[in-house]
Amino acid sequence: VTTGGGVAPCHARGCYLGAMVLSKALRHLVEHVMGLGPVTGLRVLALKKRGKGRTAVVRTPLLAAPLTVRTGTSDLAIFDEVVLMGGYDLKLDRPPAVIVDAGANIGLATLRFKALWPQARIIAVEPDPANFALLQRNVGGLPGVTVVQAAITARDGVIGLHTDGLDPSGFHVRELRPGEEGVPALCMRTLMQRHGLDRIDLLKLDIEGA
Repeated sequence: VTTGGGVAPCHARGCYLGAMVLSKALRHLVEHVMGLGPVTGLRVLALKKRGKGRTAVVRTPLLAAPLTVRTGTSDLAIFDEVVLMGGYDLKLDRPPAVIVDAGANIGLATLRFKALWPQARIIAVEPDPANFALLQRNVGGLPGVTVVQAAITARDGVIGLHTDGLDPSGFHVRELRPGEEGVPALCMRTLMQRHGLDRIDLLKLDIEGA
């Protein structure tokens, strides 16, 4: 940059930060396009720019069915974790016949498990009402998948969920307050008995506060 015949050096910190931002954006672009294909990859990146209050559908053969996500929430970050980074792409000695997805959220892990092991029976458990509604929409029609609105806890009962100020992927389990309806709480023994399970081949637990 020339100013009055002289040269103004670039501010080192500003140039470094700018290069870092550009490098990160380019890396995300490459990761999404390479991992999802150009159409889906660019769509997911565009959805990350949208504000809250909208839903959108993402389709990829890496999931067993189309996925409805909420923009402006952690849904797409979890998508990256499960789909792009292969967070649940496990190498097992044999395909699991029975899977329990505890803390299923909107169904991303269930959809990935079903894509990897189509014959598996999956019990997807999620306590939060908003997440559960989207879980039903995303996986409810898949053969061999059962959705259960409940929290997995040490004993059966009813518990409260604290979600104030937290994103849709996070909440805290607490004791029920007077007059509060709450959500069902099940221990693993009860869950297995209710669904006729004598064994679980793959158990995924992502149950904050429990």
